[in-house]
Amino acid sequence: MDSSNSQAPQETKLHFLDYWRIIRIRKTVILAVFLLVVITATLVTFILPESYSSVARIKVERDRSDIADLSGQPMMGSYDPYFIQTEFEVIQSEVVLGNVIDTLKLNEKWGKKYNGGQKFTTTETMGLVKRQIDLRPVRNTSLIEIRVFSDNPEEASELANEIAKTYQSYRLDQRRKFGMEGIKSLEDTFKDYESRVREAQNKVDDLRVKLRVPDAVVSENMPTVLLSAESLRHIEALRIEGEAEYVKQRTLLDQLESLELQT
Repeated sequence: MDSSNSQAPQETKLHFLDYWRIIRIRKTVILAVFLLVVITATLVTFILPESYSSVARIKVERDRSDIADLSGQPMMGSYDPYFIQTEFEVIQSEVVLGNVIDTLKLNEKWGKKYNGGQKFTTTETMGLVKRQIDLRPVRNTSLIEIRVFSDNPEEASELANEIAKTYQSYRLDQRRKFGMEGIKSLEDTFKDYESRVREAQNKVDDLRVKLRVPDAVVSENMPTVLLSAESLRHIEALRIEGEAEYVKQRTLLDQLESLELQT
C-alpha cells in the first residue's frame, strides 16, 4: 500500500519534469507561435471594417382560440415543437422582409451603397438582409431576438426595429383574419339554425290550422300572466266603490218604495 502511494507522486513529478524539459527545449518555437498568433489577431482586428449590431426583441405566443372551454379558460392549441423555427422562417420570408425593404427603400439605398448606384432587385436585397440578421430564441422565454449587423449603427437599429414592427403587423393581420373566419363560421351556423327553427315553426302553424287545434290548447302551456300589486289594489278600490254605490242605490230604492206604500 505504501509503495504504491509513493510511486504515484513520483510518476506525476516525472511527467511534469518531462513537460518542462520539452518546454525549455522548444521555447523558441512556442514563443514564435504565440507572437505570430497575437500579431495576426491584432492586424486582422485593425484591418477588418467596423461592425455594429442592434437587437430588437419581440414576444411571440402560440395562436389560441377566443372561444372558452367548459372551465371558462381559452382553448389552447396542440404543442408544436417547431413553432419557433417556423416563425424564424416567416421572419426571413418575402412576406416580412419584402415589406421591410419597400418601407425602408433598401433597393435604392443599398444599390447606391454596394452596387455603384444601380438599383438592386428585391431578391438581391433580401439576400443581403438575410446575411446581416441573426435570429435566436431567448432561453426559457417566449421572446425572439432579432440581431442585425451593419457598418452603420443607425442602419442596424432602423432595420432591426422595422423587422420587428413588420413581423408584429403580420401576426396581427393573421390573427384578425382567423378571427373574421371564425365569426363568419358562427354566423353561418346561426343562420342555418335560424332557418331550421323558422321551418319548424311554419310546419307547426300549418298543422295547427290543418288539424283545427284551438288557440286555448295552443296557449295552454304558456306561462300565466300574474297581476301586479298595483293592479290588485286598483281592483279592490273599484270593488269597494261599487259596493258603496250599491248600498246608496239600495237605500234610495227602499225610500221610494216606502213613499209609494204611504200614498
